[in-house]
Amino acid sequence: MFRAINLAFFLMLSITLSSQVKGQNQNRGEEESHGFIPDSTINNCIKLWNEVSVVRNCGDLMGSLDTDADFPDVFFCGAEGTQYLRFIFHPGSCNNQFAEFEVGYSSKKYPMMKCLEKGIVTESGIGLGINTSELKKIKGVPDSIDKEGSMQIYHYLIEDTDRDPFLKKYNAYMYHADYYFNKGVLVRFRFGFVYL
Repeated sequence: MFRAINLAFFLMLSITLSSQVKGQNQNRGEEESHGFIPDSTINNCIKLWNEVSVVRNCGDLMGSLDTDADFPDVFFCGAEGTQYLRFIFHPGSCNNQFAEFEVGYSSKKYPMMKCLEKGIVTESGIGLGINTSELKKIKGVPDSIDKEGSMQIYHYLIEDTDRDPFLKKYNAYMYHADYYFNKGVLVRFRFGFVYL
């Protein structure tokens, strides 16, 4: 009799635990099912590693590069003047072929070039001011999250050159996207190819 009660108890316990784990995995699956799709375009016209799109929309930027920066770069401001778009140039690239973009709120420390005609948004709809839930809905669960003071940084990385069609298309080794949140609101992001 005692053995039958123990067996019944263990069966009930295992069924309960199994359904809890299944529910947790199902929720995780829903969150991860979006997957990470990398951005490569700003305002549907300025593209990573595409000199034609840069020259057509912004002009020849090579003479305007700040060559004293870690990587040569140039800044534009958004239409409202409250945001910036930073073009980051990697050594060895062709003229006007930019490997990374960074978007943030304007500050006097950034010498701005001319303004863009529109606000600044990626092809997947990422723009300053969205919250962490909105980012995860669009981009999926980050590969890692760091904390710097009040800032939370969501990191996404693609590094499987042999299998990933996006990296193959650009003949690139690695792609990253970093999203900086202050009190849950996106205040800066940077994406593009990693310099090796």
